[in-house]
Amino acid sequence: MKKTIYILLIGALCLLTACNKGEAPYILEPTEITLVVKEKKITASTAEVSIIPFDDRAYYYVECVPTDSMGYKPGSMDKDFMMLVMDSVYIAYLEWRHDHLVDGENYIAPFTSHCLKYGVQDLHLTLLSPNTSYTVFAFCVNPLTNQPMGELFYTRFTTDTLTNVSLTFQFSIENDMLYVMPSNDNTYYICDVIEEELFDEIYNGSASECLASIVDIYKQYNLIEYMLHKNAYHAEVGYLFDPDTRYIILAAAYDGAISNDITVAKVYVDPDGVPHLVKSN
Repeated sequence: MKKTIYILLIGALCLLTACNKGEAPYILEPTEITLVVKEKKITASTAEVSIIPFDDRAYYYVECVPTDSMGYKPGSMDKDFMMLVMDSVYIAYLEWRHDHLVDGENYIAPFTSHCLKYGVQDLHLTLLSPNTSYTVFAFCVNPLTNQPMGELFYTRFTTDTLTNVSLTFQFSIENDMLYVMPSNDNTYYICDVIEEELFDEIYNGSASECLASIVDIYKQYNLIEYMLHKNAYHAEVGYLFDPDTRYIILAAAYDGAISNDITVAKVYVDPDGVPHLVKSN
């Protein structure tokens, strides 16, 4: 009888422990976070960092910023820095949530899943600038109060120097579509179109200056990642061209910066709105 009661008590304790774990699969106290930069994955524009909390039930915030623009050197004011970061992140989240509520969306992710990381993660960083020092920092966050906990953890790495990538392009127009075909499918590139008159007036016919200016605008509005391609690309000519106008098409490899080799093509759109590629002399 005693043996039976003992076994039942052990079973009850195990069940209680399992239930408690099911109720709170996260921790409410800080834990150590290890940041590991994968050196072999660093390129001129990409990097990969493993975030490993000692307790993998931890919620935490992680960010990567250029070291020179971080505006803070980790030290005695870490707690204030973490509070400022969380305030900024939460304000951005509220603005995002407000926009989605206005749009009448059925599901809106909570702050924890939208802004925080959980458990062991690999951070894949893209669109970095070449030959630039970056700081990756992380700290634990209480998922009930959204307040930072414990220490600030950080590491630094420097992206590779940009090497000129040889990438050429062919253009064609078929069935009201402009097709852009790169010489390989393994390299990111950017392609854009500008009126020939503006190209000559503003950039004096300089393809490098024109494309660099376009990239700067995309970066300013955080659009650069949406403008990169890695395979054959096509677009409807009706969205690109106006009748009786001449255009310049620019395309170049992009790995944090524009390659020196830029392919240029000219298009003439006749009065009927039909585009024609202009053969170079």
